[in-house]
Amino acid sequence: NKEKYIFVKSDKLLKKINLNDILFIESLENYVIIHTVSSKEIVYTTLKYILESLSSENFLQVHRSYVINSCYVKSIEGNLINIGTAKVPISRNQKEHVLNVLINSKSLGKL
Repeated sequence: NKEKYIFVKSDKLLKKINLNDILFIESLENYVIIHTVSSKEIVYTTLKYILESLSSENFLQVHRSYVINSCYVKSIEGNLINIGTAKVPISRNQKEHVLNVLINSKSLGKL
């Protein structure tokens, strides 16, 4: 089973990033920051374009500026998702959808 990956141009290099290593992706206008388990890569592209390149079902847009890898979610605290040492905001419009995707099929007990 091949590991899925993307190539991104960062610091004048083409870098291979395994999709399984991506914690979350943050959008900053015409740039995105790809936060991985070992690095942060700043890439000149849009979040929309990156989303189209991600074929994994583990990626979920939780905010206009954030896409998370649901495999790395540690906890949800109000409108924040804890991933690694970062706290990623959930938009009000997306909260119900995000909770349905992340929790409903995997929760034990009453919420």
